[in-house]
Amino acid sequence: MWKLNKSALVLVVIPFIIIGIIFLVLAFNTRPDAKTGDGYPLRTFFLLMGGFYIVLIVALAGGILLWKRGQEKRLEWFKKFGVPGTAEIISVEQTGVYINNLPQVRLKLSVTTGMIAPYTLIIKKVFNFIEIGKLIPGAKLQVLVDPRKPKNILLL
Repeated sequence: MWKLNKSALVLVVIPFIIIGIIFLVLAFNTRPDAKTGDGYPLRTFFLLMGGFYIVLIVALAGGILLWKRGQEKRLEWFKKFGVPGTAEIISVEQTGVYINNLPQVRLKLSVTTGMIAPYTLIIKKVFNFIEIGKLIPGAKLQVLVDPRKPKNILLL
């Protein structure tokens, strides 16, 4: 799973916040009649830019943290309530999509758990190149299955 380096996130956020604060300070220290090169009020420009930098980076960082928290909760839920099972790979094919230079792969799986009859499932997932070598038809993967929605699985 993707790991979030919180100190790196803070190091990215802080410069944008500082730039936004600088724009706001400039806005409040600019003469009210000052104009930009194209005739618009300079104070308004500085206020908009400061607000833009602060709101944008806070929204992006907040969105990343919320997404990561959701992923962690999903993992915790699967560890607590997921039914252990085995997924046998029936077929493997690349989708042609690359995410962060890693290929997305379409897997056709035969999922078996002790609670429900075996069933076939197709999933798409991004794998690193080392893992792709292990994805061959007939290989078995450990999974956790959502007991309420068996099509919702977590590869271990």
